[in-house]
Amino acid sequence: MKPECDCGLCRKRAAASADGRCYDCEQDYECNVHCCYEHLEDQPCGTCRVAADSAAIANGGGQPCGLNADWCITAYYFGCCGGIDRGPNRTDGGLYILDTELEDQWELVQRFYREDGNDKCVPLACGTVKECLAALEEHRETVKRTLDAAERGFWRAIARAYPAIKTGDFPPNAAAGLRTAMRDALGTWVCGNQPL
Repeated sequence: MKPECDCGLCRKRAAASADGRCYDCEQDYECNVHCCYEHLEDQPCGTCRVAADSAAIANGGGQPCGLNADWCITAYYFGCCGGIDRGPNRTDGGLYILDTELEDQWELVQRFYREDGNDKCVPLACGTVKECLAALEEHRETVKRTLDAAERGFWRAIARAYPAIKTGDFPPNAAAGLRTAMRDALGTWVCGNQPL
């Protein structure tokens, strides 16, 4: 039986078995492009679960970067909370979701590089893929709230220092530059002060 959708997950599985069923659990892969994870997440088959978890992480913006000299496990990179983003396995403070190789257990970590050459991964969350992705979004929201508060405090300090000025005009490109500088400062501060 041919899958109803043409997503990579379903195509891969259909190719593995001529009748369009999982070669491990015999479950159908009838789904549409947007529901593969929801369709497969409750299946008991390990093949289904692992593929569905990996698809959900990739769909959440994760960049595969594991199973190499940096990670001996499946790993996905999700950028950093500030500072210079040099890409996976090169960014101080980079965010990763890792396969713990325990059933249904993944881990969200922030990776820091130390002067002695040994990197340190600070765990931020551990659980299912959905829980790790939710923790990632919560972490990003914390960064956004922190930057918003810092920006408001900056402008309050400016207004107090120059009480004669009654307008608040500021060019958009300069505002964007300010936000970038604050984000970089936050990332540098976190990387420099995270207890390792």
